[in-house]
Amino acid sequence: MPGSKSADQGVMPAVRFPPPTSAGGGTRRSPSTTTTGTGGGTSPSRSTVTTAPVQPPATTAVSGPFHISGQLLCESGHAVVGVWVQTANAAHSRFAAWKGVGDGSTADWWTDLPMNESYSLNVGCGGTPSSWRTSNHTGVHSGAHNSFNCDDIPEHPDYERCTRR
Repeated sequence: MPGSKSADQGVMPAVRFPPPTSAGGGTRRSPSTTTTGTGGGTSPSRSTVTTAPVQPPATTAVSGPFHISGQLLCESGHAVVGVWVQTANAAHSRFAAWKGVGDGSTADWWTDLPMNESYSLNVGCGGTPSSWRTSNHTGVHSGAHNSFNCDDIPEHPDYERCTRR
């Protein structure tokens, strides 16, 4: 539009919604609609310019890198050998980094997600990073810091379940 700033200067150009109607089709209006004549031709046409009201986001998701971390414990004493982060948006799921503390049955874990979203963990206790002795699961959680105790002892009723501490 002449005389207005371009999109790269921080101002978005006007958006037409709904599109102009054909002759005889009438013009749809909403409470925030301004109708102007466009002239030209033998019959006048009309166009509708609508400014959509700003809606709050549906979720409180924060875009950009979101750092999550915590600590894990394999109750059997086996070392933590892997941490998979399953995110609400499956495309964001990934392995987390971890570092054993002491004998390795306790480990600090961390990763960056593309946005703030809920997640669950699958924690490998014992075995190797490519072949876990047990795969222990958390429930779904959110927030930047969560720590879990993983019950990787077969005789226990919560076997292969991690509880938040």
